[in-house]
Amino acid sequence: MSENIAKADASGIEAELRLAISQAWFLDFGYTWLKTKVVNALSSGDPGATLITGDALLRRPSNAGNVGLTYFLAKKLTFNVQGVYVGSRADVNYSTDERVTLPSYLLMNASMMLTLKADAEGRFAAIMARANNVFNHGYEQTVGYAAPGRTLMVGIRLGVGY
Repeated sequence: MSENIAKADASGIEAELRLAISQAWFLDFGYTWLKTKVVNALSSGDPGATLITGDALLRRPSNAGNVGLTYFLAKKLTFNVQGVYVGSRADVNYSTDERVTLPSYLLMNASMMLTLKADAEGRFAAIMARANNVFNHGYEQTVGYAAPGRTLMVGIRLGVGY
């Protein structure tokens, strides 16, 4: 009986840290280091193949991370800014069947949340606004497909716990 499953190894480290600068200010850090390797591609290994034995998995950066700064105002108002870094990573340009390296990119995001109502059991209703890719940076997560530019969202959040 034969297997129809390609095999890959992935190992790495993920770390997160939150520092309380004061009662209202918090600094967050996140970092991922990832090493991937295709162990058995079950394919011919031509440059346009999705998996090539011995190569890294596609679209998986070795380095990625984020830094965020959050301000809480008496559990009523929250502001957050965040920088997100994604390192270079392998991909395939399927129009030319060539292996390429996508460049790293850095995005800035921002959000705010205003709690309108909260009770002693932790239930709350809030208005939220978020902007992703604030500076409208052009980048590709996949070759040939532009990622979203600046995105603005407004909504209502209902929940338990704050």
